[in-house]
Amino acid sequence: MSSRLYGFDTRHNHVAEETPWVERAADDALLLVPLAQVCRTLNAGGSRTTSGGLWHATTLRRVLIHPAIAGLERKGDNLVKAEWDAIIAPDKHHALVRLFTDPARTPGASYDYMLTSGGSECSECRSWMGARPSNSGRASYSCRAEGCKKVRISASLLEQYMGEHVLAELVKPETAGRLAAARRTLEAEAQALRATLVLIETQEAEAGTEYAARRLSMVTMKEIARGLQAQRKPVKARLRFLDSILNTEPNIGSDPVKWWNKNASVAARRTVTLLLVERVIVHPASAQGVHSVEPGRVSILWRSLGSRQGN
Repeated sequence: MSSRLYGFDTRHNHVAEETPWVERAADDALLLVPLAQVCRTLNAGGSRTTSGGLWHATTLRRVLIHPAIAGLERKGDNLVKAEWDAIIAPDKHHALVRLFTDPARTPGASYDYMLTSGGSECSECRSWMGARPSNSGRASYSCRAEGCKKVRISASLLEQYMGEHVLAELVKPETAGRLAAARRTLEAEAQALRATLVLIETQEAEAGTEYAARRLSMVTMKEIARGLQAQRKPVKARLRFLDSILNTEPNIGSDPVKWWNKNASVAARRTVTLLLVERVIVHPASAQGVHSVEPGRVSILWRSLGSRQGN
């Protein structure tokens, strides 16, 4: 077993290959990306734990709530500033601790969502629905947009419904070609988004150089930084969503029904579903406490095939 904390060597110096993964995992967790999904991203990117193993939610959670990553150490009952440099800001660490110790979130925190945040859309405001536990701890998809928050659906209900419709597409002979074409399209989009991030970083560096040379005022520099951050945020969110689809290459084989029902992992089902489906629009239930997908409650827009209403 390793005696060091991920992100640091045994003397609390930063490990350059690991600190970016800590930062990304912290950001994703605070965006309410399920830890199981964050772990898949780390594993697909080549990151490994300090013992050389794959990441799992429990292991990652221990790292993210450890005060050392925020440059803090415990002295008695108090957290104080440590001698080593932080990987993430203390306020971000405190937010992670609150997130992972919130009783309302803990019961559903380890649920592996098939659609992920960004895979379904609220019919009322057209915002992406978040994949997160309800107040009772039940895994669900819900609208989180301010001024709306009117649509919520049980994750198991929506995923079973989507599974039935996706499986009906998988048995069609032309679906293999559709999956390959969709992957190429999304890979090209991801590549373009990464190029956009590089451009934003270049602009940020150029602004920093101009400010250091006293050719920009502090006010102007802050305005530029805010503008670039506003551009970066949606690009990174979309890229994370695409990575959740593209990081897995399902091996469906000759029997799609057997593969889906017996062999497919949640990650593989997610990839197939979101390669075939452009949008999943969820409408409000007819009444509170409805535990079924009523006719017309879910609309599926298939890639290149137009819209088909649910059942």
